[in-house]
Order: sequence, then C-alpha cells, then structure tokens
Amino acid sequence: MTTKKKTAIPSPVRLTFRSVEEVLVESDDEDRFLMTMKEAAHACMQAETEKKWQDDFKRFLHYVSQWCEARAESVRAGYVGVGDGSLNVFICTHDNAYNFELDDAISELDIALVSEFPWLVAEVLQIPGQIKEDQIFSENAVSVYGDGRATPKAS
Repeated sequence: MTTKKKTAIPSPVRLTFRSVEEVLVESDDEDRFLMTMKEAAHACMQAETEKKWQDDFKRFLHYVSQWCEARAESVRAGYVGVGDGSLNVFICTHDNAYNFELDDAISELDIALVSEFPWLVAEVLQIPGQIKEDQIFSENAVSVYGDGRATPKAS
C-alpha cells in the first residue's frame, strides 16, 4: 500500500502598511530592492492603481471611438489630446462650417463621459472640416477614429 505524501500549500506572504520589518525583493534580472514591508505594500497598491487607470483610459478611448463611428455620416475623425489641466476630445466633422445639428450630440457625449468616467476632466470640442488637424494638434494627440491620414503627427 502506497501513501500519498501531502504537500503543504504555503500561506501567502502578508505585507502590512504598518510594518517596519524589511523585505528583500529580487527581480528576474537579479536587481535587489531592500525596503520595509510598508513600502512594499504601497508599491503593490500603486502598481494595481496604475493598472486600473490604464484599463479605464483604454476604455475611455474606445468609448470615444465608438461614439464617432456611430456618427460617421457627420464625424470625419476623433482625437484625444492633453490640454491645460484636462484632456481635450476633438470631434472633426466633414462640414466646412460648424455643424449645429451635431452640437446637441456632442454635448450629450460630454455629459456621458463625465457619467461613465468620474475621474475624467475633459473638454469636448467640435472642429469643422475647414480647419486642418495638423494646425491644432500636438504630437501628443491620439487618433481614436478616422483613417489617420489627415495628420501625420497624431497617431
């Protein structure tokens, strides 16, 4: 009769925000970091917060892209850029003049973004077709909708 040897499952390492005990963290490339448990716990929390923020930001970009795509008859391109203390959402239209019929939908997008993404501080702007994107966008603008040929700077 053979007996199976039970292997004990190791309990998780517990880091607390109150502990001053030191831990040694080793990365795959053999870098070593000596820090307190408190510092390690804060680093873990910061990494998780950053991952969540990146996921939320990608979801925001997709949301704007889907909104533009649903209004393709009026919207030629969509961009997101960094403004003064906020993000700017640029809705570029096919029309050479300001499209007053699209104005209500853009206002609704602005309200929906605040509702869907409470962390977001953004300004949604309509850009008529007569204005060339490369005149207003910096290299930091992200193209979220359109063929991308209108401005080589924004990608």
